[in-house]
Amino acid sequence: MYTGYRVTLLLLCTTFVSVGLVVASLGPALPELARQTDKTLAQLGTLFIALFGGGLLAQSLSGILADRFGRRIVLVIAAAMFGLSALAMSVSTRLPLLLIFAITMGLGYGGISLSVNVLSSEIAPERRASTVNFTNVFFGAGAIAGPLLAGLALEWWGTPIPALQIGAALALIVSPAAAFVDMPASATATRGTRASSTSTTPAREVREVGEVTRSAAATVSDAASSAFAWSCAFIVMLYAGSEASVGSWTPVYLERTTRLDAVQAAAITSTFWAALCAGRIVAAVAGLRMSADRLLTVSYGAAAVGAVLVFAGHGTVWPTVIGLTVLGFAFGPLYPTMMAVVTAASPQAAGAAASRIGALASIGGMILPSLHGFLIARIGTFTSAAVTAVIVMSMFLGWMAIRRRFGVHF
Repeated sequence: MYTGYRVTLLLLCTTFVSVGLVVASLGPALPELARQTDKTLAQLGTLFIALFGGGLLAQSLSGILADRFGRRIVLVIAAAMFGLSALAMSVSTRLPLLLIFAITMGLGYGGISLSVNVLSSEIAPERRASTVNFTNVFFGAGAIAGPLLAGLALEWWGTPIPALQIGAALALIVSPAAAFVDMPASATATRGTRASSTSTTPAREVREVGEVTRSAAATVSDAASSAFAWSCAFIVMLYAGSEASVGSWTPVYLERTTRLDAVQAAAITSTFWAALCAGRIVAAVAGLRMSADRLLTVSYGAAAVGAVLVFAGHGTVWPTVIGLTVLGFAFGPLYPTMMAVVTAASPQAAGAAASRIGALASIGGMILPSLHGFLIARIGTFTSAAVTAVIVMSMFLGWMAIRRRFGVHF
């Protein structure tokens, strides 16, 4: 652990608060953005293709750039791009402009996600999984605040848009701060320098995630460069698309399936994000005692239970809220723990490994929220709930298959 650990951790956490604010505010803001652009909700579903399409491009490039030029420059540029684009989106009155700004916001989002997660993994290698989960707690904190601020803005000004703008402003504060805050060597060094100064054996890197044996570590290292990493990335793709779908469409889903109004639906959406935040807090503590393998297995299983509860409770407030709470809590540890495992298995190219996970996560974010927007607008909310249940159960089964196939314990 280097001397500037606490200051860097504070910056990373603040960055994720801004991202969580913006991303979670999008759901309550969708009807308003549709009115601003004179489009239907189904047409606005293309917003997610643009947003996560930009994220896909960023995840594909920023890992290589981060390994070559360091994490700092990627974080500074990405935060500025994210904040400016979110502000522009909030005032756009034409769909083509909205989509252009969504693409650039996605570029910023992808760069932030990769640089923050990799830096979190590198600032405290001796407790890597715990630190990554802890940092991601603050995405959840921002995501809790987003719908709540949107609901307050609806009551005070009749529009949820100010919640988006607050998150954007925070990102614009983070960007210049990241240029001056002390960071580990990987934040500025080139790939060659960083590899020589920080590389460790694959066994040591994987033990930092879950205290595995040397033979298991070697197996993970080999697999992470090929089938293992791609298998994990595919599961993350399903997870990221499902999280974005639930977080974005739950306000509309609740309004159409229950008697809740927009303000109440926005407030209940915060329950999902609060549970996700709580799940990451628990994972940050549990990661010090529980293996990453077991943490992921429990989380995927609980997520399947939550998704089935949402489906079974369709049209009823309390079963839906309980299901959303379980689903959010179980979703919490999934992305950061998978990111910690894969980056630990590739210590000399952590940025490239993170890009692999992030790129497929962006593909999931492009496809699934757009699909749910179409289903809710054109077919029905029941079908949307069923699709979520099937996908989340597939995630659990897929993870169990990965465990059996590679036979390792993290």
